[in-house]
Amino acid sequence: MSHTVEPKLEALALGVQRLCDIVAAALTDSEQFYQYVLHRSETYKDPVDDGTGNLVSRKTWSELVRLDKLDTKAVKEMSNVLKELLAILRDLYGLDGPALAHKKALDEARLALASQKKEAASAQIILEDMPQEYST
Repeated sequence: MSHTVEPKLEALALGVQRLCDIVAAALTDSEQFYQYVLHRSETYKDPVDDGTGNLVSRKTWSELVRLDKLDTKAVKEMSNVLKELLAILRDLYGLDGPALAHKKALDEARLALASQKKEAASAQIILEDMPQEYST
């Protein structure tokens, strides 16, 4: 590996590891899947005081809303993040995942079957060309 590529890969590996640590820390707090950050805004026809003495025609704010049920969208998004991080790690370290190993096995089986079919077809041609007295 060239000397210029290696530090870049190390930096990328470190960045991915930091993301993994952030995700791992987030997963220890299961309460986050029962909360939702709601972003709100209001637009005013005439400018109003924003509470700091500034006149604004639009106010935006966020509220943390507690949910009674699990936020399945957040769980799905976290699952997708984990899949993507795993794929990046596999690519970065040259690891084959289960899906790739399964695909390789299927490709090898297809090639072996095609080869066996070819051999069987050529054996059939030989048998057909063989004189009657030699065939059983």
